[in-house]
Amino acid sequence: MKSRILEELLFGAWIVFLCAGAGSSRDTPKANVRDVNAPSALAELVLPIERNGAYVLELTDGTDTVLFECTAEEGGLITKFMLNDKHLISQLTGSSQYGSTFWPSPQTWGWPPSSSMPNLATNSYQAAIEADSHTIVLESAVQHSMGLQFIKRFSPDLVNMAVHLRYTIRNTSDGEVSVAPWEVTRVIPGGVTFFPTGYEVFKNNLATREAIGMTWFLQPTQGASGDSKLFADGSDGWIAHATSDMVFIKTFADLPASVRAPNEGEIEIYANASIYQEIENQGAYATISAGGEVHWDLKWFLRPLPVDAEPAIGNQPLVDFAASFASRTPDFNADERVDFQDFALLAQQWHQTNAAVNLGPVGWADHLVECWDISLFTAHWLKQILPLDLIGYWPLDESEGDQVPDLTDQHHGTLLDGTAWAMDLGHRNDALAFDGVSGAVILPAGFDPAKGPFSLFVWIKGGAPGQVIVSQENAVDWLLADPWNGFLKTNLQGTGRGDAPMTSQVVVTDDLWHRVGLVWNLTHLILIVDDVEVARSKQGIFPSISNHLYLGTNHSQEAGTFWYGLMDEVRLHNRAVQP
Repeated sequence: MKSRILEELLFGAWIVFLCAGAGSSRDTPKANVRDVNAPSALAELVLPIERNGAYVLELTDGTDTVLFECTAEEGGLITKFMLNDKHLISQLTGSSQYGSTFWPSPQTWGWPPSSSMPNLATNSYQAAIEADSHTIVLESAVQHSMGLQFIKRFSPDLVNMAVHLRYTIRNTSDGEVSVAPWEVTRVIPGGVTFFPTGYEVFKNNLATREAIGMTWFLQPTQGASGDSKLFADGSDGWIAHATSDMVFIKTFADLPASVRAPNEGEIEIYANASIYQEIENQGAYATISAGGEVHWDLKWFLRPLPVDAEPAIGNQPLVDFAASFASRTPDFNADERVDFQDFALLAQQWHQTNAAVNLGPVGWADHLVECWDISLFTAHWLKQILPLDLIGYWPLDESEGDQVPDLTDQHHGTLLDGTAWAMDLGHRNDALAFDGVSGAVILPAGFDPAKGPFSLFVWIKGGAPGQVIVSQENAVDWLLADPWNGFLKTNLQGTGRGDAPMTSQVVVTDDLWHRVGLVWNLTHLILIVDDVEVARSKQGIFPSISNHLYLGTNHSQEAGTFWYGLMDEVRLHNRAVQP
């Protein structure tokens, strides 16, 4: 406690010292939007109001005004997103070709949604305004055909002059439901849409182009023919659309291709000739337990087109501007905690131009490190920051219950009989004890090792030869102790000639804590023990399987394969983590 108080006092003293000179000409970054100074205070909010059945948020920096409007009618549609007096969203009212909507994915409910999913297109939502947070809340009735309910929360981000959107899907049925969130924003025709190119394109009937690390689509002014769609993986967590006078940017958590909904993509574009265009993005495909829910967060930004940018394919100033809105973390040294080590890096760059430690305000591309950055840094002081590449993180630190929380809030697991929470016995804090007979954890389906690079790490203690650490239901054992010596082994293998299971020469059943890992870098499968590579093999393509993952038993829950010992700190990443 004394250490925490001392950290707070020292941190406060440093802030006073650094900001003592605030107000000089260098404290206010120059905007590249126009030849004026960036705002020296928060954006102003015109309080959310109800206006003729619509609900409005209005933000202004004294020069530009952003207006966001939604309605409780027509499936809780977002009807307007305007910069000053100019519309971004299609205004073809009275049809299914305007506004921004929200759907469950994959699209198994037919078309049009008005006939099969009225809560997505025609029915009214319950609407309310939360005065304390200035948030507009829209809540649907239960969609009985799917056992789902949808909640939309729209709130202002005054620091960044943006709108924060949180979509919630609630499972009201008696069983599990697998679904992904899906936002469909129909914009006025014209302009160029672009996003950082990801790992894979699943479907493309559009005339897209690749340039400077981006995928670009210039909407045609003449009729688009055929199935004019793009389904793709993105990277960096953003997509943008630029016209001759404005830039629209959506930001969200980047997802690996492995957690996309079946036959869908993280990024989707649909072009309807010169009528409208859909800019679509999806969240993770997750299994929601009965009574459970998942959340999905995005931010919308709308800015004037920078004076040095053009709405054209390959325009670097336009990309630099849009990329400056992507989420940043103040965990500069990537140790997952914001503390004095991070603050030292920020202080060393005080009043310098350094994009690596520049936090905000977003959209101001000079990267000057100043009091804005201190303000945003302070909000995360001494907090845990999870890496953006985490698919799931299960600390196994609970004290009761049969739920296994995922700190990414996407893939919560369930205990089977034969497991018990082990207080203060973990490698870090608590752990989960397995009885070697029936104890195991079931993690939701959705992860497919065939879809891209990944890394899996688990802290283990105990176990015996032949017992399994992680497996995939009815498929394969990912990590186990081999049946003869207790060496770390994997049975995951590709489909090519010569691909085979791989065994290390390192014992992991010696009743000591070990951090074991399995890494796939698209060419080699790697086994890791205590952050040291212990085996490597070249593999071909993995078979595509996205069944449940098991902790503590083999893929078919056979007797003799159940783990007897402890597990702690389970992490699954969407990249190849170096040991």
